[in-house]
Amino acid sequence: MVPVNNYKILFYFTEPFNPSKGGVERVSIVLGKWLTENGCTIFYLSNKCVVEKNSLNHIYLPQDGGLKRKENWAFFKEFILNNSIDIIINQAGIFPTSLPLVELKGKALLLSVMHNTLFGMYTHPNLHTHNRLLLNILETCWAKSILKRLFYVKYHCYFKQIVEGSDAVLLLSESFKKELNYYSRGSLDKVVIIPNPLTIPPNDLIYSKRKEVLFVGRLEYQKRPDLLLDIWKKVAGFSPEWSLRILGDGMERKLLEKRIQREKISNVYLEGFKSPIPYYQTASILCMTSCYETFGLVLLEAMNYGVVPIAFNSYPNLKDIIENDKDGCIIAPFNINEYADKLLMMMKNERELTRLRENAKMKIGKYNIGLIGCKWIELFSYLKNNK
Repeated sequence: MVPVNNYKILFYFTEPFNPSKGGVERVSIVLGKWLTENGCTIFYLSNKCVVEKNSLNHIYLPQDGGLKRKENWAFFKEFILNNSIDIIINQAGIFPTSLPLVELKGKALLLSVMHNTLFGMYTHPNLHTHNRLLLNILETCWAKSILKRLFYVKYHCYFKQIVEGSDAVLLLSESFKKELNYYSRGSLDKVVIIPNPLTIPPNDLIYSKRKEVLFVGRLEYQKRPDLLLDIWKKVAGFSPEWSLRILGDGMERKLLEKRIQREKISNVYLEGFKSPIPYYQTASILCMTSCYETFGLVLLEAMNYGVVPIAFNSYPNLKDIIENDKDGCIIAPFNINEYADKLLMMMKNERELTRLRENAKMKIGKYNIGLIGCKWIELFSYLKNNK
């Protein structure tokens, strides 16, 4: 039984809350809907105003420039007071631009959520150059240490202030604590671990699977779709009856199209930006090739439909979602030969693929919105009672 309390809650994020644009937005809307159904009043506030119609209580700051701008500062403060906001969920906790919330919150509780791996977000070599030679240099231990130190100097004060100024700091996994501690160098007593929920309805149906490998995500360098093509080139010739379908759009799309044509890579289909659900229903395997991820919602979505995930071990909480060789496959970071070998093994071994698929579907229950939502309600009650 969920304890009902009509909390007035404001979700804040830098971008509009459009569920088709990103995982933070989808999670916010799914969680907000569940909280509404359980007695809360929900508002959404973003920096950027766009002409989009939706059914949300969606408010935008009146001017560009974020919370530091005088007009926006006054607008936010007045909104909090006029609507008697009890709780602010800062979904931009990883960004220094959200720091004004510490002063603006008034009597409301401020819960700052870190929706990313801090080391990946700020220090991953792939984010600073695409030059192969320079990447090889930046991947060395001494270069990584220098990068971490530089970004510590730049962001230490912010993370220390946001941790001290928030009533709670939420991480998606225990594995992110080490990173936050590195940047903030303070007490982690306020840290609470609540993973993201599954953002699509739970699926109990069994679908007829095709010989399809699926990629779902923005076509940008962080997602490393170039590595996906490297991997597919190694396996396509051994399994010509299989196809690779790439869902998503972005700056890398034209490069991928040219490369597919130039190198005559077979059975690759760029599907563009579409709902992934029909593809989850028929695909057998999901490939993730990212430099780093915030959480990996696409993994949960795929597993929900019995699509077996395979991913590089490139971000801390991947092992929270995938248990290697039980409900998916984890590959050493950017080892495309190992990735191709494991992918081909799954493509050739239907019995093994079925075993992984069944285990993957069983894993999804722990990310049910009802379970995750109750953790949020319990946190609200605890903070209200102990303020």
